[in-house]
Amino acid sequence: MVLFRPARPEELPGQEELWQLAFGDSPESIRSFFRLCGGHVQSMVLEENGALRGAVQLLPVTLTGAEGERWRCAYVYAVCIHPAFQGQGLGRAMTAYADFYLEEKGFDCAVTVPATPELHRFYAMQGFGECFRCRQYDAAAELLPPPPPEDRARRVSGEEYGALRETLLAGGLHVSYGGTMLGYQQALCETGGGGLFALTVDGRRGCACVERWEDTAAVKELLLPPELEKRGLAALAEQMGAARWTVRVPDPAGTPFGMLRWYRQDIARRWDWLHAAGHLGLAFD
Repeated sequence: MVLFRPARPEELPGQEELWQLAFGDSPESIRSFFRLCGGHVQSMVLEENGALRGAVQLLPVTLTGAEGERWRCAYVYAVCIHPAFQGQGLGRAMTAYADFYLEEKGFDCAVTVPATPELHRFYAMQGFGECFRCRQYDAAAELLPPPPPEDRARRVSGEEYGALRETLLAGGLHVSYGGTMLGYQQALCETGGGGLFALTVDGRRGCACVERWEDTAAVKELLLPPELEKRGLAALAEQMGAARWTVRVPDPAGTPFGMLRWYRQDIARRWDWLHAAGHLGLAFD
């Protein structure tokens, strides 16, 4: 018998094992997620004949509309099936169960970030549609212009970053994150020497979420006008010293990044999938 249900506290070690087997993340990073987010995330498991076969984390976020609408949303995260039981339809079943659970709990919608084109197709078959796009590129610190003295990159808390981010994204469709999720993202960034930054570039305000591994920095979200991106990177590079940079910025015409599913049928029937290109940003990837 296959059951999909909320995880029990004593099943945390089993969830951590599934996560590590599926994604190869370090035990420390997995424990960090549950330590920082466990009280705010709904952990669900797939049980077959009394044994854990899969797990998924449902993170509370908000989908904010261009006119300030706010919809109760879940970020479907860390969907994992035990490698020995993959290819048996359990992932499809768990996604369907999660949809039923979220709809029953009164969620308006769900978002997810598929890691591969194949997973984009998988989630499309589960009722998700492409909604969030981005542009990604690489940059070498040595090719960036020297930052003018007035350009600044300042480390900030998750709370300050979230308030600035909402100001910069106002008027456009985007995913909003609460304090717990931003605190988790801050912890992810700071583990390798990165952080959450407020930017001042040519008198304009911006922000950046940066993770770092050795001499490489990944800007998971850079919110600045396109013509100021390189100056913003230069200010960040002066702070962090990384030689190689990977940058992700919002772009309605960019590459598909995140997907959306509506549970509110009144909205789903009139949703303009062709033109509704939003910004998801912090994918915890």
